[in-house]
Amino acid sequence: GFAGEPLTTTSQSLFKQTARKSAISLNDTSIKVSRKRFEEAGRDVVRQWIAEGTLPTAIVAAYDYIAIGVMKELSQNNLQVPKDVSVVGINDITLSSFIEPTLSSVKYLRVFSSFKKYFSLFLIFLQTLLTFLSKYRIL
Repeated sequence: GFAGEPLTTTSQSLFKQTARKSAISLNDTSIKVSRKRFEEAGRDVVRQWIAEGTLPTAIVAAYDYIAIGVMKELSQNNLQVPKDVSVVGINDITLSSFIEPTLSSVKYLRVFSSFKKYFSLFLIFLQTLLTFLSKYRIL
């Protein structure tokens, strides 16, 4: 699944595009966009998935603070990361390494002069990640 907020439409589009290229089917509940921001957005989308009974086994968060909120809410619901749900964030903030368990995160470089190059590399990474998660039936 994908966890985002209103300002993460680019990441959401990238997630959808990568899933299509990887032949991973997404349903209406795969993508959640909270009206909240940062950690609260992550907590909010997990609450939505749990209430619907559609919690995915793997979640890609639009950025690390959302991923941290996802992990906190999963923990409060007695779910273990990565045993029950795998969580990946984007941005690789320093705080990621201090979370328990450590947050898996991808460094996303926002270099405008080389944006196309980094965007392509990120797309390749995300496609590889989704293929791996799908292959092992984690997603």
